[in-house]
Amino acid sequence: MSKIFRLLLVFVLVMPFVVTAKDIDQDEAKALRQQGAILPLEQILQAAQGLHSGRVIKVELEKKRRDRYVYEVEIADEHGQVWEMKFNASDATLLSEERED
Repeated sequence: MSKIFRLLLVFVLVMPFVVTAKDIDQDEAKALRQQGAILPLEQILQAAQGLHSGRVIKVELEKKRRDRYVYEVEIADEHGQVWEMKFNASDATLLSEERED
């Protein structure tokens, strides 16, 4: 079996297990908020600013597997450091935090 064929076979077998995320647009986010599925963005931003005060430079809402929604917030702090934080959109629990280089 050739090396290329083996790599393709591994790719085909592993591909269904790759975690995917779908960006949520503003209209869908509004509907989810009205349904009570996610918290208001303001509440998530308060949680993020409580961890790292500064200028919000990016916010995304994504749907992960199993209908889990995650807010991704990037903040540039007063020292110029950029922090990426991910929050559970339904309860504002911090899922991950990292400083970007």
